[in-house]
Amino acid sequence: MKKLLSILGAVGIVASSASTVVACGPKVKEIPFDKYNYGKDLGLITDTGKINDKSFNQSGFEAGNDFVKALDSKNGEITKIEPETLSDIKTSYSKIIKNNGVNTLILPGFQHQDYISTASKIMGAHRSAVFLDGDTNGTSNVIGLKYKADISGFYAGIASIIEYFQLNKSDTIVKLATFGGIANPVAVTSYMTGFMASIDGFNELMKNDTFKRTFFGSQIKALGEDGEVSYKAERTGTQSSNPSSDTDAS
Repeated sequence: MKKLLSILGAVGIVASSASTVVACGPKVKEIPFDKYNYGKDLGLITDTGKINDKSFNQSGFEAGNDFVKALDSKNGEITKIEPETLSDIKTSYSKIIKNNGVNTLILPGFQHQDYISTASKIMGAHRSAVFLDGDTNGTSNVIGLKYKADISGFYAGIASIIEYFQLNKSDTIVKLATFGGIANPVAVTSYMTGFMASIDGFNELMKNDTFKRTFFGSQIKALGEDGEVSYKAERTGTQSSNPSSDTDAS
């Protein structure tokens, strides 16, 4: 991946880092440090996922644990609730505060979006939340982190294409498709857009000698100095209602 990012940067197509996050929302009212127990007062509510699902629910839980252990190595796992359904998410906010006395919530995943105003009211003026991948809806006690999902999707697409051709040297065309479970412009749709944009990006990159020789040097060498590697990426569909063209709004 480091090689991929360095080459993309060299040919001038990287707009920003895939790890870039944008903080949004007003400043949160702070709790006095001497009244805050980081090991006990930090909690997480998944968006119907599990803390071992290898997605943002797991990474959010692990990040919370790393945070409290960095402050005090004696801290154990942070408090957590794993709602089974969307309706369970809404009741989990009051449940984790009432039963566990949590002061700060980690809310990973856009499924919290429809309930973020409810969470804000339940937390009140002296509690706060970090909402990953969504909008704070103007709440004063919620910090929102939005990821550049389109950039991440683009990197994933480029990496997928490169790996395919490196593993299938006799093929000259690879077809990409993507499918999202729920339409969400902040995360799912944005990521899919970036992923599919990698098709045009790769085809343009193949015109660059530095990119071509870095990732397909062995294939070029096998064909001789004048050998030409002509790899191409194309889009294919995954369902009957696929967009008919790049301008199809659906």
